[in-house]
This record gives sequence, C-alpha cells and structure tokens, in this order.
Amino acid sequence: MAQVQIETAFVDKVISGQQGPFALKTSEPHRRKNDRGEYETVGRTFRDVKGRDVDFSQFAEGDRVRIFGREVTEKREHEGKDYYSLVVWADAVVKIQTRDGGQQAQGAPNTGGTGNYAGPGTNGAQAGGWGAPGADDETPF
Repeated sequence: MAQVQIETAFVDKVISGQQGPFALKTSEPHRRKNDRGEYETVGRTFRDVKGRDVDFSQFAEGDRVRIFGREVTEKREHEGKDYYSLVVWADAVVKIQTRDGGQQAQGAPNTGGTGNYAGPGTNGAQAGGWGAPGADDETPF
C-alpha cells in the first residue's frame, strides 16, 4: 500500500448503486513532447477511486480531479479468471477543472491529518516541474 497524490486524472465514469454514487473510474494520461514539440499521450493509468468520506455525487464524466489517498491493487475472480484493479482509497478528491473548462479548487485539501500531504506548497511549480518559473508554459495534458 502506498500513499499517493495524483496531480491530475480525468473522471471516466461515476459508479452508482442503490445508495447513490460511491466510486469513480479515472484515467491518468501520460504525455510527453514529440519531435515536433507537441504533446502527445503515450499511455494511461486507469484507477478506481473509492472512499468513505468523499461525496462522489459532485463529479461528472470528463471532470479533471486531484486525488489524495492510499493506492492498492485489488484482486477479484470472475468465471474462474483472476482480475486485478488499481484502486485508490481516497482521503480526498478535489475537482480542479470541469468538463466544460471551468476552474475549481487548486492545491491539497486539508485532510485532517489522515494523510501525509504537505499541502499546496508541494505542487509541481514549487518543485521545478510544470508551471515552474521559466518552465514551458504549455499545459502538458
């Protein structure tokens, strides 16, 4: 089990049951610049996001989110075959952009001491990553 902070992922599907939405299916794109200097997606990581204290009803397909929690691999069996899923048991999920482009909250949420997150000062810009002063300002995703 690993503590994770996923900077940006996209909601592929909101999973609902009899009690309402209870999980998200997300994809995290992996992008890099090609020889022409354009960003291209070279892969994706798919995760299920679950959490007891998260209001999943606030999310819609296409929303961009930041996820804080513990990542585990869960095994399930179906018709004699084993299937594995990457699951984040979320302490918090923050909507950072809606599917229509509207901006939402930025930075790390206050997790009430349940996670190992240093807060907004640990974002990519502070660490010299995308968005850092002097870095290429083109959005990598």
